[in-house]
Amino acid sequence: MTCSFLGFELLLRKKIWWFFPIPFIFVLGARGYFLILFMGIYGLVRMLDVYGPSWKLILHGYKRMIVSGLVAVLFILPFIGGKWHKFANSPRVTGNVSYSERLVDQPVLGISLPSIM
Repeated sequence: MTCSFLGFELLLRKKIWWFFPIPFIFVLGARGYFLILFMGIYGLVRMLDVYGPSWKLILHGYKRMIVSGLVAVLFILPFIGGKWHKFANSPRVTGNVSYSERLVDQPVLGISLPSIM
């Protein structure tokens, strides 16, 4: 959390963007969502304090935050791709009806076993 405050202040004051995505890279899952929500609200309050009611400067600040967030998402994608794959291929039924786990364990270019067919 402290790292996200430091990254935001560096982004706001000195326009140094590379430190802001680091906490979002390390915080995956639901906690990342709450950190994004908190930083969005905190960013609005902090930019109103620094820039005043100048909406143009505030929108430029949010643009810098979004670009830094996209950099963080690009760094995170290889790590959460497996989780998305598991959610997409999860069985919709219970019991022995679904073959998704058995089929995922098979190599893509492997020879199929007669027990699966």
